[in-house]
Amino acid sequence: MNIIDYIFGSPVNNEDRIMDIQTILLATYEITLSVIFGLITIFLVTKMLNRTLLKADSENALSKGNISIGLFAGTLVVCNLMLVQPSILPSINSLQAMAIGQGGLTFNAFMVSFGFFLFFYIITAAISIGVLFAATWLYLKSTIHIDEIKEINKNNIAVSVMLSLVILGMTLFIKPSLDRFVSSFVNYDIPIVEHEYESEDGDEQTPVKIMDIE
Repeated sequence: MNIIDYIFGSPVNNEDRIMDIQTILLATYEITLSVIFGLITIFLVTKMLNRTLLKADSENALSKGNISIGLFAGTLVVCNLMLVQPSILPSINSLQAMAIGQGGLTFNAFMVSFGFFLFFYIITAAISIGVLFAATWLYLKSTIHIDEIKEINKNNIAVSVMLSLVILGMTLFIKPSLDRFVSSFVNYDIPIVEHEYESEDGDEQTPVKIMDIE
């Protein structure tokens, strides 16, 4: 397809152009959710880390060049983002399904999809943060002879690497089951209602199936 024809006109089917616009809107919507709620996740994880495990200000330690805290905190943030990220895809899929059923994107479809996303995000964020912090805490309690947090605050890189790998391993272990758990909440069997339309000359046309969203 010629790019000039695509921009200026005729050879391009209107339905193809509409589908392209919908694809761009869906991608923009997904990127927006990823950026905004990714930053929110980073903020939540950092606050939880400072108040529970470190019981100190990680930013102050980072400003002093503490590599161990930087590695440990960064691993926790990345692992939580890995677990929370799948909460976006089900809402995008549901929005795409509604767009196909309704013949286009609508405000109601966006609101329903965003409601799905908030539900998925809250569930996955609570589970991911809770599981990772609980697993880290249990690991710290099981190693009697080493106070990992104290060593990390003293910039013991070896301890920080070991603890970071434990967190990463736990993340990779629970990620598939968490993804399936989130996907199980999505129901694509949304009712589709047939609407009959008449042409301008009064002839009845073939019923059109449209997804019914209240």
